[in-house]
Amino acid sequence: MGTKATLYNCTIDGGQGALYDQMGLHYFKACAIKGTVDFIFGSAKSFYEDCRIVSLSSKDIASSLPMAPPEQDRSRNPIKAAAAEGGFSFKTCTNEGEGPQIYLGRVGTPIIYSYTGIGKEIVP
Repeated sequence: MGTKATLYNCTIDGGQGALYDQMGLHYFKACAIKGTVDFIFGSAKSFYEDCRIVSLSSKDIASSLPMAPPEQDRSRNPIKAAAAEGGFSFKTCTNEGEGPQIYLGRVGTPIIYSYTGIGKEIVP
């Protein structure tokens, strides 16, 4: 994907690391993004609107993790996270998944969820 891209009504279907949103400015509209572990990541400045985010179960792991497990030290380098160049914003999206527990967030990557549905299997 280029440094400036718009994806509309697309399906990104993969496993671990399905969407490596590394650099640039990106707009995702009405997309379905599916994966298993840590499947949306990178340092881009991206806006996701009306997207369906689905964490698929994996036979190789105990639970699916869209971003990162809570065992990470979230106090590590908070200033770096606040000064980060990139980040993701999810507006009017749905977060759902298969499996008993799904975690959101990654240390050092600012993420905003606004007007977004979060399924009962999601651990905030």
